[in-house]
Formats: sequence, structure tokens, C-alpha cells
Amino acid sequence: MDVAAPSAGLSSDLVVEKLKRLIIDRGLKPGDRLPTENRLALDFGVSRITIREATKVLRFLGILHSAPRRGLTIGNLDINQLGRCLDFHLFISSYPREHLLRTRLIIELGVLPYIARSMTRDPQLAERLLAFTELPQVTSDPNVYLEADIAFHRELIKASETAPLVFFDQLLRVFFERFRAEAIGPGPAAMVRGVQMHRRTVLALRDGRIAEAEALVREAFDNYGPV
Repeated sequence: MDVAAPSAGLSSDLVVEKLKRLIIDRGLKPGDRLPTENRLALDFGVSRITIREATKVLRFLGILHSAPRRGLTIGNLDINQLGRCLDFHLFISSYPREHLLRTRLIIELGVLPYIARSMTRDPQLAERLLAFTELPQVTSDPNVYLEADIAFHRELIKASETAPLVFFDQLLRVFFERFRAEAIGPGPAAMVRGVQMHRRTVLALRDGRIAEAEALVREAFDNYGPV
């Protein structure tokens, strides 16, 4: 039986926002318990059905967890699940090409100083990044080249030690699908040039020449047109 009838037709989407606000305001962490459905329905002035619809969304993302006799608890956000949703959103959205280009450029320029800092702490990092430019067939097979290109940029972001940019991985995949022809270039010579620019960028970061690395990143975007 519902403890409260909907007072103002509050939608489940609005209840989701109220639940997120409650978690933030109370400083709840993974494993902490939420109030019962009855209590939430009473506090929000909605039905338990609306509460369940809202919590279903948050359970899907891993933000909430439900267990018998324990009720609702804070879970660990499922980044992979959220990433797949973002991936799909980016594929079906019609963002102008310059918006995608600008987003990638801003992120990749922004992380360069942090990658250089990471390299000073881990001398092997540069070698691991250079390894992505030495894969067999990387400059003769366009598919291998493209996968190596994605992997290289993914590792660059990881090297910056900025964990929230995990979502950039989804943007990369969409970006290279949308700009496949420009990313690969007109032939083997273009792929060789791309690999060489990757190597020069890594070496510049290793030696602390961040301005040079920034110039190389901007040069790489020349293939795509105005940003």
C-alpha cells in the first residue's frame, strides 16, 4: 500500500534527481543504506511505484544496489555500463563534426603536461607508448593502423592519471568511426607519417618539451580540416 499519493505528478526522472541530491547531501558512500521505499515515498510525496521506477534507473548504472532484508544501498558506479550508453548516444547523435574535433583537441592538449609529469615518475612509460607505433603491419594494414591509433590515444589518456576521462575512450571510438578516412589518410605514406608523429610526440613529452608536443597534436588535426 502506498504511503503517499503523488502530490504534484512528480515524474520518476525528477525523483532520480532528488535521489542523487540526497546521496550527495548526505555524503553517502558505497555500502551505505538509503531510507526505505516507504520513507522515500513519504519524503518525496510520490507513490512507491514512482520510487521503484526511479531506483531502477540508478540500479542499472550501478549507483544503487538492492538486496533482500537490506534494502537499497549505495553501489559502485558501473563505468563500463555507463560507457556503453555514452557510446550509443554519441553514435546516434548528430553533433557537428567541428564539435567532435574540438572536444578531442581540447582533451588531448589538456592532458599533455600531466603525461610528461607521469613520465618523470615512470621512465618506462615512454617505452610502453612507443610500443604502439611498432606493431606488425601498423603502417600497411589500415585496420591494424586504426586500432593501434585508438590504443595509442587511449594509453595517452591513461598516462595522464585522470581517471574520470575514462569516458574519452567512448569518444575515441566514435571519433574514429566518424573520421575513418581522415584518420587513416590516403595511403601507406600517410600512415607512416601518423606513426612518426606519435613517436615524436612521445619523445617530446619524455624530454619535457610540452610546447613541441602541443604543436604536433595540432598538426595532426590538420588532416581533419578547421577545428
